[in-house]
This record gives sequence, structure tokens and C-alpha cells, in this order.
Amino acid sequence: MAAESSDVPSDEIGGPSGSRWPSRLALLATAGLLFGYAATHRYPAPASRPAATPAGSDLPAPGSGTRVGRGPPGLRLLVGGPSPHLVDAATGESAALDVPAVGPHAPARLVRAGRGVLAFVPPSSPGTAASARLLAYLVRPGSATVGLGAAETGIAARDGGVITVHHTAAGSVLAGFGADGARRWQRRTPVGVEPLGDTEYGLVVRQVPDLAGPDQVAPLLLVDPPTGALRRQLAPRASTVLASRDDAVAWLGPDSCPPDCAVRVTALASGATRTVLARSDRTPLAGAFSPDGRLLALSFGGGGQPSGPTRYPDGLVSVIDIGSLAVTVVRGYGGGLYPPTWLDWSSDGRLVVMLAASGGRERVRVAVSRAGSADGFTMLPWAFLATRSLAVAP
Repeated sequence: MAAESSDVPSDEIGGPSGSRWPSRLALLATAGLLFGYAATHRYPAPASRPAATPAGSDLPAPGSGTRVGRGPPGLRLLVGGPSPHLVDAATGESAALDVPAVGPHAPARLVRAGRGVLAFVPPSSPGTAASARLLAYLVRPGSATVGLGAAETGIAARDGGVITVHHTAAGSVLAGFGADGARRWQRRTPVGVEPLGDTEYGLVVRQVPDLAGPDQVAPLLLVDPPTGALRRQLAPRASTVLASRDDAVAWLGPDSCPPDCAVRVTALASGATRTVLARSDRTPLAGAFSPDGRLLALSFGGGGQPSGPTRYPDGLVSVIDIGSLAVTVVRGYGGGLYPPTWLDWSSDGRLVVMLAASGGRERVRVAVSRAGSADGFTMLPWAFLATRSLAVAP
């Protein structure tokens, strides 16, 4: 991961007398700049400390009216990539994470896990089994990093540990690890079992018949983590799970979206389901419950004709009050061409989103808003390069 300061307009090239250079020299200079850019971006440079803007900066982002400034004190970001880092959003200071074997050809994907970090890295050793597409590590502050073996995905466990998933041709292997990295249980599951959240009431999973197939509709279940015993069926058919927390899960139904883009929230204790967003002509992309569970933040893709309370003139983000069903549209991150692909909340209830730039994930921006506020986002003044993942640090 590397970070760079906000883009600024380049000055016109001029000679000593202030006149323009001859066109041939200008062309050579431009070619040199393009070659330098290509060389530095083919393989990301070692991570450096992000450049901080002056205190109190409130500059408009290029091409938009978005405020640009530092993040709130205490907000830290886990930035995955060739050089995984922990970034202080208030100062721009960054600290490298102790993830083994990372580099330009082995970027790390990071998942928040209690007080630690779950990292997934492509194997680099020639002796590694061919079936191990990724290796998992538990990175703990002040302690040695623990290798957890082969795993392609994983989630945080509610007791501070992690649950990893390793896919094989015969099925998947789920393993539960404590906060110290010690394995507590392991079991095999059928192909397509997808753990989504470890909760007070059990492990939320979906079992998709074909992970690579076009039909991703599957039952949404609550099971016992170590044994897989069924505790409750939450939904007979769900196409997408947008968010989960210790007592609830938000999901989309089996029908095509649009037009059926209704967002449903199911209480894990009772299995009761409530529709919290009945009508939307845009496809929900990601969601996140606020720390207290009262609010559900959603990001939406393009398409459809904006109307009524789902009008998004410059941002595809809304916050739903689960109790009253009131919808607050959060505007101001600038330009709806690239909607947020990731949402999260800070521990103090601030909404944090990741904005993909025109270069996809090569250049990523992050914006922060006060919870439930309609007065817009503040864009952090750094663009993160070669980013593999983003998460709010504990």
C-alpha cells in the first residue's frame, strides 16, 4: 500500500522567459512523465507515510464540491495490499503490519478480527500445497503473528477469535481459532457453505449450490459453529446478504433486482423478518449496521430513474433508521459515477465509505460522515494505491 496526496492541477510548462517550450520538447517531456508513471505503477512502491494536508483544510475535491480534510481522532484504517498498513485517519501516520510473505506478487487482504487482524496472502513458497490458494495469518498487536494454514476466506468470531474457510473439490473446511491463534474446532461442510457472521445465536451461513454459477440464491441458515447443527432457517431463499451483526441480518430476496430491491432485516432471536426499504430502483451493493444496531447504512449502484426519497444527485448512500424506517440520504462525496463498494462504521458511530476511482482499485479514496447526517461527507486527503482491502480498525 502506498498513499499519495490529493491531485492538484499541473502548471503550464514554460521556458526561462515564460514562453512555451517548442512542441517537440514538450512532447518528449510528456512521454517521459508517462513512462515514469507506468514504471512506478507496474509494481507498487514500498508503502510510505501518507502526506497530510494542513490542519483545518477544507478544500474542494477535483471535479466536485466535496470537502477534503482529516478524519476524526481515533479513526484508524486497515489497508490491505502489497504492504499492509494501519493508517491513522486524523494524522495520516501509518504503521506496517507484520504479515509474512507479502509483496507486489503477494498482496494481503485484511479482515478485522476482535483486537487483531485476519490476513490472507497468496503462498509464495514452492513447497506449499497446490490446493492452498491463500494462506491465513492472525496478526495480533504486541504478539507474534500466527499462521492458520490454508484458507480463502474468513470472518471474525464473536469471542475475539476467527473462523476460516478452505475450499476443496470435495467441500469446504471450516476451522475456529481463539484470540490466541489456537485451533478450537474444525469440520467439513458441503461445497458452497458461506459463513457470514458469528453471532450470539449461532453462525449465519448460506449454502450456494455452485459458487461459480449464475444462480446465487440459497437458504439463509443459523447453525451451531462447531457441529453445523441447524438452529433456525432465517430465509428459504436469499440472493445477497448485505450486513450482519450479533442479533440481526440484512438481506435481499430471490427475485431479480431491480425491480425487487427490497431490503429485509431478520431478527436472529425470533426469526421475524421486517422489510426496512420496500422500494428502490437501484441495486444495493453493500451494507453495514451501526455499532448500536439502530441504523443500517446502504450503498447503491447506478441504473433506474431516481425518484422520491431515493433520489441520489451526487451520492448513492443512505442510512435507514431500523425503528422508524426513516431514510436519510447522505450526499456530498462527489460524483455518482463510482458508487461506494464498501461501508463500515467507526466505534463512535461515524459512517466510513470506500470510493473506487476511475482506475478501479488502483486508486482508492475514503470519505467519512457523521451518523445519520444529511450534510455530506468529508474526503480524506489521501489516495491509497494498489489497495486489496479496507476495514475500520478496532
